[in-house]
Amino acid sequence: MYTVYNMLNIKTLNLKSSLVFATIYIMIMAVGMYVMHHVFGFNYQDPRMTYVILWVEVILVAYAHLVIKKVSSLKEIGFGKIN
Repeated sequence: MYTVYNMLNIKTLNLKSSLVFATIYIMIMAVGMYVMHHVFGFNYQDPRMTYVILWVEVILVAYAHLVIKKVSSLKEIGFGKIN
């Protein structure tokens, strides 16, 4: 079966690992949204929500980077030298 992993030449993840990584990512985002709304009282119309969500996004980028490094490398998923 031809998948995105084969197309990108990434070491194949099994389905269970992929679901665990995605679930953890979604849980981190859910915690950030909960804290933003219920702890700080910000909603989507309030520009101050970015004070909370920005840090959650930084954590999510770090998590995604760690998962990529664990599964493959940045070069294997398309990030090479900048000419």
